[in-house]
Amino acid sequence: MYHIFFQPFEAIDAIKKGSTRAFAVMCLVASALGALAITLVLESRPGWASWPTISFPVLAELSSVQLFLLLLVGIYVANLIRAFMLHLVMKIFTDKGAYSDAFKIVTTVTFIPAVYALILIILGAIP
Repeated sequence: MYHIFFQPFEAIDAIKKGSTRAFAVMCLVASALGALAITLVLESRPGWASWPTISFPVLAELSSVQLFLLLLVGIYVANLIRAFMLHLVMKIFTDKGAYSDAFKIVTTVTFIPAVYALILIILGAIP
């Protein structure tokens, strides 16, 4: 865990050696961390974060758990779509690269920022 926070590039190299199943779980964890961070921001209701509930009144009626699950599924599906699009770009321009390679890249790019965002939100809540 130390490497993820203080040596992220070495951690990414170690993570890239994992299997596709490990990356699917890692993408689920990254999606959960991102969804938790967004849920915490929206539940604290700062002035700059009120636009989603004003623009989409349905979001204001959701409980925290429902909002978290909606965001979790949305982020995970968005990552699958991003991986597919990256796979297409890799195939078109280089004629190399499998979907699992693109999925590994997307998962890594999602995981570390989600961890840092959650840490910043928790530290920002401390008075």
